Amino acid sequence: MKKASYHVVKEAVDYAKIEHDIRVAGFVNAILRRFLRDIEQGKVPLPGGTDSTGSVSRDQMAAVYSFPEWLINRWTSLFGPAKTKELLLTLNKPPEFTLRINDKHISKDEAIGRLENLGLKVKPGMFLESALHVDRLTPLIHDSLLGSKMVYIQDEASQLAVHALQAKPGSLVLDACSGLGTKASHIMDLDTGVRLVAMDNSMGRLRFVDRRALPWHYQKTP
Repeated sequence: MKKASYHVVKEAVDYAKIEHDIRVAGFVNAILRRFLRDIEQGKVPLPGGTDSTGSVSRDQMAAVYSFPEWLINRWTSLFGPAKTKELLLTLNKPPEFTLRINDKHISKDEAIGRLENLGLKVKPGMFLESALHVDRLTPLIHDSLLGSKMVYIQDEASQLAVHALQAKPGSLVLDACSGLGTKASHIMDLDTGVRLVAMDNSMGRLRFVDRRALPWHYQKTP
């Protein structure tokens, strides 16, 4: 997670106050703020800059992308510097989260509108109309969209797996490792007329499974 520079300075200063004393905190504050001023004025070269040949050293790559140098060395040997940098850039991108719309309770447009009103950035899924990508989950956690099961937190690959099942009406589907029942709820929401039994070796996880998939109380494997 990226933080503003002033936020990082404040946390460092607060930590110095707790672990040491006000004098140490003042010293840390002065050093960090001077460092930030020097960066803004271009007096301090940032890690990851290129030399006269346009290359970046491996220790600089490790510092800039927050990966251990031994791993940088391994990837560079396997993939070369350019591909390694591309991989590091990808791994440093903020994650996206995926939601599944339950279109029996809310339309896609209404769901997008409500998510945007929560301050979320919303993008459509790559393959499914039911999938939406959002940049954060925190504003959604206590919202009625989740509480009323209008949307679910479910990766698009997981949603695709349910569609790939192509269950026919009357089929008996066994979800033998149901976990929290994400796919089980999806199968039932599609309302294709299947009979579904969800099982797991954890009673704790089964308590979260959609009751529609547990017609004979909780199922526990030996």
